[in-house]
Amino acid sequence: MSVAIPESHKKLLEGPVVVSLVTMMPDGQPQATPVWCWWDGSYVVINTAVGRQKDENLQANPKVTVLANNPENPYSYL
Repeated sequence: MSVAIPESHKKLLEGPVVVSLVTMMPDGQPQATPVWCWWDGSYVVINTAVGRQKDENLQANPKVTVLANNPENPYSYL
């Protein structure tokens, strides 16, 4: 499932920027990891390496949450 990024929040993904990527561990616990990402105009692209825990979590369950905070205003987020 993909969600459209509101025009008002696209600036938060211009960069590359560090976001919080939340995946699910094999035991069902959430794992939040700071990762580099960028927005290519259609998709949020996450930087990861094959074999790392977040890669394994994504392979097992591709449903994730990405949290991008505005460094100038922490109450502005996507």
